[in-house]
Amino acid sequence: MQPGSVALGVVNASPATALVPDAFGCYVLPSHSQPVLRQNECFNSGAYETSYTATFQVASPSHPYTYAWSVPSAYVSHITSGCTTTSICNIGNLTTGMQVTVSVSFSWNGSVAGGGSATADIEPWCSPTEWCG
Repeated sequence: MQPGSVALGVVNASPATALVPDAFGCYVLPSHSQPVLRQNECFNSGAYETSYTATFQVASPSHPYTYAWSVPSAYVSHITSGCTTTSICNIGNLTTGMQVTVSVSFSWNGSVAGGGSATADIEPWCSPTEWCG
């Protein structure tokens, strides 16, 4: 676990449905289009909003994994759902200029099966109609 992070839970969860088994990534809502799970880094898109939610997800788990999430301590109060027993971790109330990196590892039958880190980068807006990124 990285310094300044808090371990948030380790329990079993059932598989979910998605296209790529065991892929880890994130997406930011609201978005101007259907959200796409991106590995490594995701960004806000579309019109200016006062608040965004980043969803970090293990897509289509192929087994009933045990999850161990790591969220930086400065963002623990931003958790809106998940980050414990599920394959999803939602970090909300994000505003322009914020950047949060979340990590997960997942195990099955006592062996680490995968994991990774992804960063949600909330790009700045100069005004409600002008994107600065």
